Amino acid sequence: MLSGDLGHSLVSDKEVLTLLWERLPATMALIMYALLISVVIAIPLGIISAVRHNTRWDYGAMLIALIGVSVPNFWAGLLLIMTFSLHLGWFPSTGYVDVTQNLWKHLEHLALPAFALGFLQAGIVTRMTRSSMLEVLKQDYICTIRAKGGTEKVVILKHALKNSMIPIITIIGINFGLLLGGTVVVETIFSIPGIGQLLVQSVFNRDYPVIQGVILCVAVIYVLISLVVDLLYAYFDPKIDYNEG
Repeated sequence: MLSGDLGHSLVSDKEVLTLLWERLPATMALIMYALLISVVIAIPLGIISAVRHNTRWDYGAMLIALIGVSVPNFWAGLLLIMTFSLHLGWFPSTGYVDVTQNLWKHLEHLALPAFALGFLQAGIVTRMTRSSMLEVLKQDYICTIRAKGGTEKVVILKHALKNSMIPIITIIGINFGLLLGGTVVVETIFSIPGIGQLLVQSVFNRDYPVIQGVILCVAVIYVLISLVVDLLYAYFDPKIDYNEG
């Protein structure tokens, strides 16, 4: 393993490392799009929910978050295929096109699986954003900024949101691990040739070297993401200094 030799597949006789490199780009593209979708949906909803606390906006945002948390990935994927592929014909139901071949086709094929994967995470991040923002908005320095004439936009986006980012970044990092696990189901439903589909095929074929390689790859990615999250803490919170002492 330390020399880069993860063995050979018992089915195809290919090197496990080669199989991982072939499948990893599709999985990482899917995860990054799903993460982008979740953040784009969740943070605005969380801010609106916190600023409009106990209003219709708050209840509506929390209803969307509740739906996102409650709907399983596989069921959301099937509903998206039925609605947007079979009935409306807007997106392809299965398959994958590499970004180097055709960018537009690449985005079309990953739109539905990315949304199915990211909608659940959006619900989780929305609730965390709302909770964190509500806590920060009650702080004394927020009242001081408003008393000094700070506009609501400056108060919310420049001060409250930035000071709320530590728990939000933490949950996003945790969600990255959940996204890695969710690709197993989503890639199988949408026939995306990523490491999630590779893992499912390897389990059915009892291809143990490939299973070990996929799990090792996922573990390494998750550890690296956790490291990035820890480093981002220092950017959003000046009180955190890794060079201190």
